[in-house]
Amino acid sequence: KIARQQDDTALQAIGFLAASRELTAGEADELLKTVTAHPKSSDKHRFPVLSAYMRLFPTRRQEVLDQECAKYKGKGIDDMVFLLRWLAQEQQSERILGMVPKSLVLKSPDAFPSYAEALMSAGRWADLKAIIQGTPAPSISQASAHSYLATCFSKLEPNLVAAKQQIGNAYRNAMKSGELQIVLRSAQLAESLGLWDLAAEGYETIGTKNARVRISMLTKVYEMAALARNGTKMLDLADRIAKERPESWLYQA
Repeated sequence: KIARQQDDTALQAIGFLAASRELTAGEADELLKTVTAHPKSSDKHRFPVLSAYMRLFPTRRQEVLDQECAKYKGKGIDDMVFLLRWLAQEQQSERILGMVPKSLVLKSPDAFPSYAEALMSAGRWADLKAIIQGTPAPSISQASAHSYLATCFSKLEPNLVAAKQQIGNAYRNAMKSGELQIVLRSAQLAESLGLWDLAAEGYETIGTKNARVRISMLTKVYEMAALARNGTKMLDLADRIAKERPESWLYQA
């Protein structure tokens, strides 16, 4: 009933229902009609419903994707931002790469991440590296550029020397610009590569800058120390975590 109203609360309810794994096919069909009819509905509200609809009507998936892409044919890159994000979420890398000219993507900081994600999903690491390092460069921050390069080099050069350097560059530039999400992404990359100390550096940085996630980040640093089998650091971190959360027995001596 709330989702059928004409206000912002209804849009929130629609989003909640679309994300529910208990949604039935009939409800998804009704929800799509509801969000389409809502006067304040936009792409960011409609696409999550379409994802739920395709999940429950898999035989209509290609038809829905074709229809949505056709709607945006000839539109400007900034009008396609939510479409590209949705296509990336739906793992439609070939559609993204086929419908968006690279020259336009380079000028849009909002659209470029979806294009980069499509290149990575397609395993086109050398192409992404060339774009980041090329002229004109994409309209993204230096921190983002180094983060993308770190991922590319991790795939292209197995010795990880260049990847480590780019992760460090991403850390430094992200701290200057306050982009903690990029620090997190780079730390997660370092962890996935088995670079425990480098990953710990990133997690430690985030915990220092954001008190709300300090304990969780210190816990990640502790995990990295454990993986590196650094007992001295583990003891130090256990003490620091205990001081942050004295009521917890887990890290008490």
